[in-house]
Amino acid sequence: MASWTAYQQTIPLLDVTCSQISPGVTAVSPTSGATTISGSNITVTPGTIQTSRLSANYVADARIIEIISPVDNAASTNQFPDVEITFNIDTKNIQEQIVIDGSYYANMFPRKMVNRSGRQIVLGFSVRDVLLSAVRNPGSILNMPTLLTGLKYTESITVSIKSNAGFGNDGAVVTPFRIRVLGEKYTQDDLSGLATGYNGRLAIYQPPAQEFVATHVLAGLLSTSTWDSLSGGQNQIGPVKVLRRIAYAYNAVATNGFFAFTQKTNLNGNEANVSTNIHDLGDDFTQSKNAFLWLDFGLRIPSGQAYTGFTAGGSDIIPQPSQLGYSVSANTNDFQYGNLEPQVSSSVDYTSLHDVKNLAKVLVYGSALAPFINTTGFTNYAANTVSFAKSGILFEQK
Repeated sequence: MASWTAYQQTIPLLDVTCSQISPGVTAVSPTSGATTISGSNITVTPGTIQTSRLSANYVADARIIEIISPVDNAASTNQFPDVEITFNIDTKNIQEQIVIDGSYYANMFPRKMVNRSGRQIVLGFSVRDVLLSAVRNPGSILNMPTLLTGLKYTESITVSIKSNAGFGNDGAVVTPFRIRVLGEKYTQDDLSGLATGYNGRLAIYQPPAQEFVATHVLAGLLSTSTWDSLSGGQNQIGPVKVLRRIAYAYNAVATNGFFAFTQKTNLNGNEANVSTNIHDLGDDFTQSKNAFLWLDFGLRIPSGQAYTGFTAGGSDIIPQPSQLGYSVSANTNDFQYGNLEPQVSSSVDYTSLHDVKNLAKVLVYGSALAPFINTTGFTNYAANTVSFAKSGILFEQK
């Protein structure tokens, strides 16, 4: 009879709480214990995990993110402060791959228990589940690398936290910022039985884009030493890398009719439209072999009415047939994410990002695309009051 110690379990890989951070400071969470560097106070949440550093002979796959947004005390002028997070995988910060809004209003990854939509955005599916199915049913899983895009690492995972407003500096916060990352750990024995299941072939056809065809290659037979050459890993080799891409942007300047969330001028954008290049939501692959498959998205507007969709540059608007875009309003926004009742200071009623097919399912390959809002005929929005979020899979091809 098999040993009951051989079960699979999704476990917390990182669980940290930040009760204080100085304005404009970026602080990195400790792998264990607490840190108070640069006016920040971040600790591994008591009673949860001991460390976010792996023991010898283990590798890990981070797949699920849960965020509790900070609420500062009543004495603060920023009771609902901004907060942005990026991840450090082993020794590398991956802000150009994943940058997340964790603020009270626009929390991109609310806890499942307060998520009204019941839709949890995962970074990838379980390596064990996918590969075990493939071992038992060869050829049954199409485009396998797109399913295994969790964050693969071999040493540690930490989070970098930044808040322009800061919080906890006028006394104790009402709700400290907390982030949990869950996934699985694997040993060599765990991976040995799955090694023959991997299939790196990719063939993605999503009109009107041309078909994307490539082959993802591991650094050798699947093992702990080749683990982070899987899709989602930071040491991928071969002709194509497959990565999870998640980002958000606010309108860094006031809207004036048509507004694209990109710095790229060929996509109707402007360098001033978003704050930095990591918040540029536009993709231009007209001169490269790269591709981006949109999976999830969300839009927040503070009031009034607008149109939204994708621009391919010039007058090309998706979805058709309207040349204005998809109509949304603050009261009936089908694509709102984050807090659903921001006017209620104690609200914990959230929704996650939405399936992109509710807007238009698109693959950006051999082309260029960026999300937009259009306030033509309506009231414009002040700077930093509208936000758009994206989630999908990035294919970096040589």
